[in-house]
Amino acid sequence: MPLPKIEQDPDLEKLAKNIKKITRGLNNWRPVWKQLLPHMLAMAVGHFKSGGATTGTRWPPTKRPGRATMILTGSLARSMGSETNALRFLTAKAVGIAPDVGRYPFMMHFGAPKAGRRGRGGYPARPFLIWTDKAERKAAELSEQFVKQQAEKLTKGLAGL
Repeated sequence: MPLPKIEQDPDLEKLAKNIKKITRGLNNWRPVWKQLLPHMLAMAVGHFKSGGATTGTRWPPTKRPGRATMILTGSLARSMGSETNALRFLTAKAVGIAPDVGRYPFMMHFGAPKAGRRGRGGYPARPFLIWTDKAERKAAELSEQFVKQQAEKLTKGLAGL
Protein backbone atom coordinates (compact mmCIF):
# COMPACT_ATOMS: atom_id res chain seq x y z
CA MET A 1 0.00 0.00 0.00
CA PRO A 2 1.58 3.34 -1.03
CA LEU A 3 2.05 6.05 1.56
CA PRO A 4 -0.28 9.03 1.35
CA LYS A 5 1.28 12.13 -0.17
CA ILE A 6 1.43 15.09 2.20
CA GLU A 7 0.93 18.42 0.50
CA GLN A 8 2.63 21.51 1.96
CA ASP A 9 1.08 24.91 2.06
CA PRO A 10 3.20 27.15 -0.26
CA ASP A 11 3.26 29.84 2.44
CA LEU A 12 4.75 27.42 4.98
CA GLU A 13 7.36 26.35 2.45
CA LYS A 14 8.29 30.00 1.85
CA LEU A 15 8.44 30.60 5.60
CA ALA A 16 10.75 27.62 6.08
CA LYS A 17 13.06 28.92 3.34
CA ASN A 18 13.17 32.37 4.95
CA ILE A 19 13.95 30.89 8.36
CA LYS A 20 16.77 28.82 6.86
CA LYS A 21 18.14 31.92 5.15
CA ILE A 22 18.13 33.98 8.37
CA THR A 23 19.73 31.11 10.29
CA ARG A 24 22.52 30.90 7.72
CA GLY A 25 22.94 34.69 7.94
CA LEU A 26 23.20 34.66 11.72
CA ASN A 27 25.74 31.84 11.63
CA ASN A 28 28.08 33.68 9.28
CA TRP A 29 29.79 36.57 11.08
CA ARG A 30 32.30 37.32 8.30
CA PRO A 31 30.74 40.74 7.58
CA VAL A 32 31.26 41.74 11.23
CA TRP A 33 34.86 40.47 11.31
CA LYS A 34 35.69 42.34 8.08
CA GLN A 35 34.41 45.57 9.63
CA LEU A 36 36.07 44.93 12.99
CA LEU A 37 39.48 43.86 11.63
CA PRO A 38 40.78 47.39 10.83
CA HIS A 39 39.87 48.46 14.37
CA MET A 40 41.69 45.46 15.86
CA LEU A 41 44.83 46.24 13.87
CA ALA A 42 44.67 49.95 14.69
CA MET A 43 44.29 49.03 18.37
CA ALA A 44 47.44 46.88 18.25
CA VAL A 45 49.45 49.61 16.48
CA GLY A 46 48.19 52.24 18.94
CA HIS A 47 49.28 50.00 21.78
CA PHE A 48 52.80 49.91 20.33
CA LYS A 49 52.86 53.69 19.93
CA SER A 50 51.75 54.24 23.52
CA GLY A 51 54.30 51.77 24.90
CA GLY A 52 51.54 49.60 26.31
CA ALA A 53 49.79 52.47 28.08
CA THR A 54 46.38 51.79 26.50
CA THR A 55 45.85 49.11 29.16
CA GLY A 56 46.80 51.53 31.93
CA THR A 57 50.32 50.20 32.58
CA ARG A 58 53.26 50.99 30.34
CA TRP A 59 55.61 48.19 29.36
CA PRO A 60 58.86 47.89 31.30
CA PRO A 61 61.57 49.99 29.66
CA THR A 62 63.89 48.53 27.10
CA LYS A 63 67.48 47.68 27.95
CA ARG A 64 68.55 50.14 25.26
CA PRO A 65 68.01 53.70 26.50
CA GLY A 66 66.62 56.06 23.89
CA ARG A 67 64.78 53.29 22.03
CA ALA A 68 61.02 52.94 22.29
CA THR A 69 59.98 49.77 24.09
CA MET A 70 59.10 47.00 21.65
CA ILE A 71 60.09 49.06 18.60
CA LEU A 72 63.64 48.23 17.60
CA THR A 73 63.29 47.90 13.84
CA GLY A 74 59.54 48.54 13.69
CA SER A 75 58.84 45.30 11.82
CA LEU A 76 56.62 43.88 14.57
CA ALA A 77 54.48 47.03 14.75
CA ARG A 78 54.32 47.23 10.94
CA SER A 79 53.31 43.58 10.79
CA MET A 80 50.44 44.17 13.21
CA GLY A 81 49.29 47.21 11.22
CA SER A 82 48.97 45.35 7.94
CA GLU A 83 45.93 43.18 7.29
CA THR A 84 47.96 41.24 4.72
CA ASN A 85 50.61 40.33 7.31
CA ALA A 86 48.53 40.09 10.50
CA LEU A 87 45.38 38.28 9.39
CA ARG A 88 45.75 34.57 10.18
CA PHE A 89 42.18 33.39 9.61
CA LEU A 90 38.70 34.76 9.06
CA THR A 91 35.89 32.22 9.28
CA ALA A 92 32.15 32.35 9.81
CA LYS A 93 32.64 32.09 13.56
CA ALA A 94 36.04 33.67 14.34
CA VAL A 95 38.84 35.97 13.23
CA GLY A 96 42.48 35.68 14.26
CA ILE A 97 45.38 38.09 13.99
CA ALA A 98 49.03 37.58 14.84
CA PRO A 99 52.36 39.01 13.65
CA ASP A 100 54.32 37.32 10.90
CA VAL A 101 57.83 37.97 12.22
CA GLY A 102 58.68 34.65 13.87
CA ARG A 103 58.79 33.25 17.42
CA TYR A 104 60.18 36.36 19.09
CA PRO A 105 56.76 38.09 19.29
CA PHE A 106 55.42 35.17 21.35
CA MET A 107 58.08 35.95 23.94
CA MET A 108 57.18 39.63 23.81
CA HIS A 109 53.51 38.92 24.25
CA PHE A 110 53.65 36.36 27.04
CA GLY A 111 57.08 36.92 28.57
CA ALA A 112 59.77 34.31 28.79
CA PRO A 113 61.56 33.79 32.12
CA LYS A 114 64.32 31.75 30.45
CA ALA A 115 64.96 34.20 27.61
CA GLY A 116 68.15 36.14 27.38
CA ARG A 117 71.76 35.00 27.47
CA ARG A 118 71.74 31.23 27.70
CA GLY A 119 68.62 31.28 29.85
CA ARG A 120 69.92 33.79 32.38
CA GLY A 121 67.81 36.83 32.98
CA GLY A 122 64.13 37.29 32.42
CA TYR A 123 62.07 39.00 29.80
CA PRO A 124 58.84 40.52 31.11
CA ALA A 125 55.64 40.07 29.19
CA ARG A 126 54.73 42.97 26.93
CA PRO A 127 51.35 41.99 25.49
CA PHE A 128 50.67 43.88 22.28
CA LEU A 129 47.47 42.05 21.32
CA ILE A 130 44.96 43.55 23.70
CA TRP A 131 41.23 44.10 23.84
CA THR A 132 40.48 47.60 25.10
CA ASP A 133 37.13 48.95 26.26
CA LYS A 134 36.95 51.02 23.07
CA ALA A 135 37.47 47.92 20.92
CA GLU A 136 34.90 46.00 22.96
CA ARG A 137 32.34 48.77 22.44
CA LYS A 138 33.05 48.80 18.69
CA ALA A 139 32.65 45.02 18.49
CA ALA A 140 29.35 45.21 20.39
CA GLU A 141 28.12 48.01 18.11
CA LEU A 142 29.00 46.12 14.92
CA SER A 143 27.47 42.91 16.28
CA GLU A 144 24.26 44.69 17.19
CA GLN A 145 24.02 46.25 13.71
CA PHE A 146 24.58 42.84 12.12
CA VAL A 147 21.87 41.14 14.20
CA LYS A 148 19.43 44.00 13.44
CA GLN A 149 20.11 43.63 9.71
CA GLN A 150 19.47 39.90 9.88
CA ALA A 151 16.26 40.45 11.88
CA GLU A 152 15.08 43.01 9.29
CA LYS A 153 15.66 40.43 6.54
CA LEU A 154 13.52 37.95 8.44
CA THR A 155 10.78 40.53 9.01
CA LYS A 156 10.71 41.37 5.29
CA GLY A 157 10.55 37.68 4.46
CA LEU A 158 7.64 37.14 6.84
CA ALA A 159 5.81 40.26 5.61
CA GLY A 160 5.37 38.67 2.19
CA LEU A 161 3.30 35.84 3.64
